Amino acid sequence: MELKITARNFELLDSMKDYAEKRILHMERYFDKILDANLILSKERNFYLAELTFKVSRSQLLAKAKAGDVNTAIDDVSHKMERQLKEHKERLKERRGSKFASSRSDEIGDLPM
Repeated sequence: MELKITARNFELLDSMKDYAEKRILHMERYFDKILDANLILSKERNFYLAELTFKVSRSQLLAKAKAGDVNTAIDDVSHKMERQLKEHKERLKERRGSKFASSRSDEIGDLPM
């Protein structure tokens, strides 16, 4: 997975960057087919906004969060993305499962008794 981190309206410290990388790269354990990741951190007035985009096989997942400090915003957006990745993985399993189940029932129905 290729990760790109962008900071807007504030300077991104190395510790913040390392923390974000650790949290985002950890998400590969939930779904291993993540092609590209893009994290945009921006400061607006008294809060930080985190926007995380994952490009997966045929779709794109987006999560947004805002909080009083950068680490909390990163945590919130990563939790939202984890939930989306799990849901995406379940949808893929259901699609594969339904195709398999319907083809098996057709085969069973064709067998002579």
